[in-house]
Parts: sequence; structure tokens; C-alpha cells
Amino acid sequence: MTWNTSKKDEVAEEEYSVPNKFLTSEEINSMLSTPLGIEPSSKEGETVMKAYQESLEEAPQDAAGAIRFGIQKTSNGDYEGGLEWFQAALGLPGSGVTRDRKKQRELSEGELMSISYNLACCHSRLQNASAGLAALKDAFESGFNNTEDLNTARNDPDLATLREDPAFEVLLAKYKPEGGGLMGFLGNLF
Repeated sequence: MTWNTSKKDEVAEEEYSVPNKFLTSEEINSMLSTPLGIEPSSKEGETVMKAYQESLEEAPQDAAGAIRFGIQKTSNGDYEGGLEWFQAALGLPGSGVTRDRKKQRELSEGELMSISYNLACCHSRLQNASAGLAALKDAFESGFNNTEDLNTARNDPDLATLREDPAFEVLLAKYKPEGGGLMGFLGNLF
């Protein structure tokens, strides 16, 4: 399971639409033949398809683009390729604030959570539990730490290797939200 910025980061969601996947050839063909009146098998349809394929090969210039590329790689089972793109995203401009005109925009909270969580998933899939746990800790420290997020981490098949390590439960316990009142008390009983 990948996690992208559109889940928690309103700023990133407004400025960048981070899809869960890229369009397939069939989806593009369907879009070309109906709304635009372009037949996919026509010369114009082939030109559009070629431009789309070339756009996928261009290196992204911002963190959101690198996250998209990483998600595309991991959804195709290429966890090493995804790992490279998520690591690259850490050094690219984000959609967060610009604190200094001479520096690039910072990564937003959502971008940091997305990158860290997806790094944890990649490391887990590549059987590197220590690096995966460190990335998961970064995700929690970035704000990926409410009850729903912790349940996602507990159940995500991409994190299976991390769950085998006893440090996984220790890490989750450290970031478990403190419940208050009657509901918090009842939640702590179970």
C-alpha cells in the first residue's frame, strides 16, 4: 500500500495531484477515442501516445513528481526503483513554505509523510528491516501517527518484514495517540 500526499496535506493536494497510478494504454486509448474525437490508431493518436510515453521518461523537477514516479515503480513491483525515486524526492523542491528566497521550497508535511512511509514500504519489501523501521519512525515524526495511520502500518502487506521485528511494536507503542476521557479509557482496555 502506498501513501500519497493527497491524504493529509491540503496544500500539496491543491498544488499537485499525486495519482495512485499512471494511466494505462487502454485508458489513454479510451480517452483519445471519445472526448477528443481522436482515433488511437490514427497518426494524431500515435503522436499523443508517443508524447505521453516520453513525458513518463522525463525526470521530475519536484518532490511530488518524484513521489509519483516512486509510486509507479513500486506498483509495478520495482521496489529498488521506487526507493531511488523516494530518496530523490527528499532533495527536490516541495510544495511547502519558502523560508528563504535563495532556497527551494521545503517539503510539505504530507510530502514528508508520503516519502517516509513509502521508503519504509520499499525497505521492508527489500528485506531491510532496520532502514525500514528508521523510515517508518520518520513517517511517524512527520505526522503519520493517528490511530488510522497506525492501523494502516499494522495491516499493510508492504510492511510485513518490519512487523516481524520486535522493534516494530515498540515503535508503534511510542507513537500511539493518547486517548482522553471515557473513549480513551475504553480504547486502552482493548
